[in-house]
Amino acid sequence: MPRYGRISRIGAGIVEVANASRWWCRADHDATGSGLPAARSSREDLRHAVAAAEAQPVSAVVQGAGQAAEGATVSVAGLPNSALRGAGAKFVRDFTKADKRPPDPYSVYAAQAAEAMVAAIAASNGTRADINKKVFALNLRNSILGALRFNANGDVTSNPVTIYKIKGGKSTTLRVIVPPRALVKAA
Repeated sequence: MPRYGRISRIGAGIVEVANASRWWCRADHDATGSGLPAARSSREDLRHAVAAAEAQPVSAVVQGAGQAAEGATVSVAGLPNSALRGAGAKFVRDFTKADKRPPDPYSVYAAQAAEAMVAAIAASNGTRADINKKVFALNLRNSILGALRFNANGDVTSNPVTIYKIKGGKSTTLRVIVPPRALVKAA
């Protein structure tokens, strides 16, 4: 059973738990949308933290929290670039060549969303209603993310979560988990 210790707020979206056997650090966007604030120097030891970067790149956690992010574990919805195959791996190579740095995984998902919309528009009769219908009927194979389909709620049917560890100011992939569909359906 974890001890929770003293809880204090460092700034918007980051919480320090002192003297605890487990830490939880939630990494949400602050009111300005810039991500996490820089941690105060007296509170920079978050080596045992677990941060949930909800809808923001791991790079924003590192940039916003600075040294406080070192050693933190961060969960992010989606696959890491290293897990992409076929068209996804080609997209990462081409993007890296053009931009001189690899894309953030969220950029890969944005490109996949654009590809899905273009496919739905191409298959439609051009009306908004038909485009919407075609999005739900999509079954893309060999796309940037591999197979891509949507469920009745409009969520993608593949829901991987990547667990990253912050080391040396960079994210390294610890593992990818895929929650069972029954769990995702219940959410």
